[in-house]
Amino acid sequence: FVEGIGGTFLISQCGSLLKGFVSWNKSLHEKTELENRSLKNELSMLKAQLSPHFLFNTLNNIDTLIYKSQDEASAMLIRLSELLRYMLYESETKEVPIANELEYLKQLIDLQKLRFEAHEFIELTITNRNPEFRIAPLLLLPFVENAFKFVSNPEQLPAIKIVVDIREDRVHFRCENYFNTRQSNTEDHTGGIGLINVRRRLELLYPNRFDLTIDKKNNQFLVDLTLIST
Repeated sequence: FVEGIGGTFLISQCGSLLKGFVSWNKSLHEKTELENRSLKNELSMLKAQLSPHFLFNTLNNIDTLIYKSQDEASAMLIRLSELLRYMLYESETKEVPIANELEYLKQLIDLQKLRFEAHEFIELTITNRNPEFRIAPLLLLPFVENAFKFVSNPEQLPAIKIVVDIREDRVHFRCENYFNTRQSNTEDHTGGIGLINVRRRLELLYPNRFDLTIDKKNNQFLVDLTLIST
C-alpha cells in the first residue's frame, strides 16, 4: 500500500514538473517572439525616420539649385529618383551586397557634388577585398549626409575624406569633414536624429560586432566605424 502511494506521488510530481517546464518554455517562446517583433518594429521605425530625413535635405538642395541652374536641378532630380528606388526596394531586405551599398554611396556623393564647384572637394577611397560581403542597407548614409550638411571650406581641399576598406570578415568606414567653428554653439554638429538612429540600428543589427567612434577636434569632425560579419 505504501509503495503504491509513493509511486503515485512520484508520478504526480513528475507530471507537475513536466507541465511547469512546458508552461515555462511556452512563456519563453512568446517573450522571445514579442521581443523580436518589437525589434523589427523599432528597425522599421528607424528606417521610416531615415528616409524623410534624407529626402528633406535633398529637396532643399534642389530648391537652391533651381535658381542657380535648371539643368543641374534636373540632373539632381534624376539622381534622386535612382536613390529613392534603392531606398524603397533594396532596403527592405535585411542585408545587401556591399557592392550595392557602395554604388548607392557613390550616387549620393555625386548628387551632393552638384552643390560645389571644386571637383576635389571630396575624396573617396574604396578598397574592396571581399565583394561577397553583405551589409545592412542604408547604414552608411547618415554619416555621409552629416558630413555634407555641416562641411565648410578649409584652407586646403578636400573638405571631406571618406575611406571604405572591405576585408574578409569586416568593413572599416572612416569619414572626416571640416566644419565652421564660428557657427553658433547651439548648432548640432552631431547630425541630430540621423546619427542617433544609425547608432541604435547598429546596436540592434550588430550586437557586440561593431565599434563606432564619433569625435570632434578643433575644426574636424570624425566618424570611425568597424563592422564584423557574422
